[in-house]
Amino acid sequence: MAEAYVKKKRNTNRKTPKKIMLIAVEGGFANKTEKLYFERFESEHFVLKFVRKSSSDPEGMMRSLEKEYKALNLSSKNGDIGFSLVDADFNASKNTQLANADGIASKHEYLHQIVSAPMFEIWYLCHFDFSTRQYNSQEDLISVLEMHISDYSKSKRDVYDVLGDKIELAIKNCKRLHQYNLSSGKKIHTVEFSPYTDVYKLVNMLKSNLDFDN
Repeated sequence: MAEAYVKKKRNTNRKTPKKIMLIAVEGGFANKTEKLYFERFESEHFVLKFVRKSSSDPEGMMRSLEKEYKALNLSSKNGDIGFSLVDADFNASKNTQLANADGIASKHEYLHQIVSAPMFEIWYLCHFDFSTRQYNSQEDLISVLEMHISDYSKSKRDVYDVLGDKIELAIKNCKRLHQYNLSSGKKIHTVEFSPYTDVYKLVNMLKSNLDFDN
C-alpha cells in the first residue's frame, strides 16, 4: 500500500529493502483517480510514493518526476523507478508534449511515461472485455464504464477492490490493444494510438517484479 510522502533514509535493517516506485499524476495530489487506485496496491517488491506537486501537461509532469526522484535521493542501482501517468485525451496537439516527455525520460533509465489514450479509465475497461471502440469524449468513455461499474466516479475509492480479481484479463487485453494499434500503423504515445494504455506494464512490475518492457 502506498506510503505517505516522507523523505527518509531506507530501512537499513532490512536484508532486502523494497524498491521505491515514484508516480506522478496530473495535478499532483489534487488528482484522485490514479492515486486512489494505486494506493490500494500491496506489492512485495515496491513501496509506492506520489509526486506531491505536478503539472498537468506531459512535459511538465516528467520534469516534476525527474526533480522529485533526485530530491528523494532515489537510485536506479537500488531498483528505484519513476512513472509519469498521462492521459493522451483527444487533441492531436498534445502529441508534441508527449514526445517531449518521452525525450526527457529517454535520458534516464529509471524514468518512464505511462500513456493512456484517451484516458486512464481504458485500464478499467480492459478488466471486462477487449474492445477497439473509439471514443468521442471523456463522457462517452465513462458511460461505457458505467455499464460495468454502475456507481463509478473519478473519486470512487474502491475501484481496485472491484477489479482486483480481473487484473490478468486486463493485462491480456492491454497487450492485444497494443498489437492492434501497431498493426493499424499507429505510433505509440500519440493521441491516435487509441484505445490503449501502458498501465499494465506498471502493474506487472508491482505484481511480479517484471521488467518494464514485459
